[in-house]
Formats: sequence, structure tokens, C-alpha cells
Amino acid sequence: MGTVKTTQFRTTVPPTVISASGNTGVLIPPWGASSMVVQPTVSAYTSGTITYEVQWSFDGTNFYSADPKDTFANLTATGAPLKYVTVKAPYYRITWTTGAYTHALTDAPVGYTVNSPTSWEQGASAFSSPVVGAIASALVTNAANSAIVAVPANASRIALLYHTTAIAGTANVLYEVRWSYNGTTFVPADPTDVLGTAIAATGNGPIKELPVKAPFYTVIVGGTCTSATFSVDTVATSA
Repeated sequence: MGTVKTTQFRTTVPPTVISASGNTGVLIPPWGASSMVVQPTVSAYTSGTITYEVQWSFDGTNFYSADPKDTFANLTATGAPLKYVTVKAPYYRITWTTGAYTHALTDAPVGYTVNSPTSWEQGASAFSSPVVGAIASALVTNAANSAIVAVPANASRIALLYHTTAIAGTANVLYEVRWSYNGTTFVPADPTDVLGTAIAATGNGPIKELPVKAPFYTVIVGGTCTSATFSVDTVATSA
């Protein structure tokens, strides 16, 4: 862990008058950060319920919500709350809802990986490249599991990006990650590493970040579906 210093806060959006929903565009977490704080400062408020969310991207183009979502409590007045988040992908952005207000946005690193420098740097991400198709696309029946795959080397946390291409039966899929010490026998975590909200339609996302609990993992299909066809991309988020 590190210590947040005044000099480490950077401005991602300068003071701006807001009249419509929007986002920061592509941002890169501070170099080497495994966790950070983000801060919206609403300096003038007229109307609207302001909801901020930190969203994540493996490629800098396609952004997804985390599971659970990295949202702030709604604002209906001026204020400057701090949101602590673990870094879940090489890229992120902050979205906001419509209204009439003026805000600025900043971020700062809090924790850093063991391979990061002793002083903070901003610039290219320290992440290894995400493994696209770490779990290859396959049809998996309810209560069955995907292939068992190895956790990225030296990772203490990983993020999984789900891609669901088909759902059979009732469109309600709950993915659960289970763990294995030998690459053969897998067991659930306690509490279970299951998505907080069932997936009810095909598409991409969410991103689920988890502490690593064993050298291998697999994904179990649950919910009320009879089967799901899906793949998973993976990236190490902390060494």
C-alpha cells in the first residue's frame, strides 16, 4: 500500500459546466497502481440527480461496468466525495448523468503492485496484456463448468471479462468462479465468487475482479438457463 499525497492527485476533467450525460473518455490508471481514489468535485448545482460510475476497459475502446458496479452515492447538491476502487483493467473512464451543475474530476493512486516504482509515475499502464479467450468460447450446460485454466503468473488478483453469445432456456445466467489446487478438482470459494446480477441477454460484460485463491480456476454456469455459450478474457490486476 502507499499513501495518497496532494501532489499525486491529477485532474482528469477541469471545472466544466454540465448539461448532459457524458464521460471522461479513455483514462489510464496511475502507473503501477492496484487501487486508487477518484473524486468528483461539484462546485455549483442547479438541478438533476448526479450519478457517477467508474467503468473499465481491457482494450481502451469498449467499456463495461464492474460487478458490483463502481458507482457513487447520488449527489443532489455541491460536494466532493472520494471513491476508493481497486484497479480492474488497463483503462478506465468516469461517466456522469444529466443535470445542471459544474464539476471537476481528479484521481490519485493508493496501492501499488510490488513491481511498481517507489515514486508514482503517470503514463502507460503497468498491466500485462489481457489474455483474450483465456477461457475459449464453448457451450456449457447448467451446473457444468468451463475448461480449467491457470491463473496468470504472479497474480494476486485477476479480472474476468465475460462474453455471452448464446443462452438456451430461460435467459438467466449466473456465472461462478471456482478454484483448483491441482488443475483437476475444483471447489467454490466462501463466500462464492458469483456475479451479483444474472445475465439476461447475450452481449459483453460485466468485468468481475477477484482475489486469487488457487493456481487454477474455472467458471460454472448457474441460474435458470439450460446452457450458455460464453468466453472469458482475463488480466492480472495486482501482483
